[in-house]
Amino acid sequence: LKSKTKVNAEEQVKKFIERLGSNYTATAFKRTLNGDAYSPTTVYKLHAWVARVVQKSREKKLAVEFKKDCISKDFLKELAHLSWSEYGPLLAVEFLEKNGICVIIEPPLTGTAIDGAALKDTDGRPIIALTLRQDRLDNFWFTLLHEVVHIWKHVDSNNTFVDDLETLKDSADKMEAEANRIARDTLIPRIVWKRSSAYLTPSKSTIDELSRELRIHPSIIAGRIRRETGQYNQFSELVGQGEVRKHFPNHIW
Repeated sequence: LKSKTKVNAEEQVKKFIERLGSNYTATAFKRTLNGDAYSPTTVYKLHAWVARVVQKSREKKLAVEFKKDCISKDFLKELAHLSWSEYGPLLAVEFLEKNGICVIIEPPLTGTAIDGAALKDTDGRPIIALTLRQDRLDNFWFTLLHEVVHIWKHVDSNNTFVDDLETLKDSADKMEAEANRIARDTLIPRIVWKRSSAYLTPSKSTIDELSRELRIHPSIIAGRIRRETGQYNQFSELVGQGEVRKHFPNHIW
């Protein structure tokens, strides 16, 4: 039997969602947490958080119609190259919204571990949500590309992806694995990575060299090295800590 507290929490979330006029209580959520189960309370919070994201997306009233065939490998590459600019995160949001993909910045609810989400509203409008909970450039760009791949390959009217990518390893889920692979290879192509000096002899200079060659921010390369080696204490000064939220000052962190 459910406790009165759990029932009450669930009912509050359902009522909030119903006020949006959407059937989000029936939406299937997918969350990658290395197989860790999450509590029923977290499920209610996820529903509420996604409902808030949808509400904010509708308030934006994006006028541009989304055309699914606009997303391609070249589209993803163009998005990745925006990281080269010091205003990259803002340019990325502008680029996606000019193509009909609404981007919402929404901090996570207490007790949840969300980096990003990908879904569609009932009218078919694709929505990408980012929490910026890590406030690091390498996390921002990987999460963004991962969610765009979900929009391109996986999201339909009935499924929503809510992702924790910070501790993500090799996922057994085929759609998550595909999103990881395409995002990773878009930012740093496999054939280039394995032959690069940044991979073979990682250092600040080899990271800078590869970032210039690929025209991507060096934080992305530093983050790739840290993730693959598991040595998260190295290149801390290169991953762009504190360099994302400052572009979105109208949010409370």
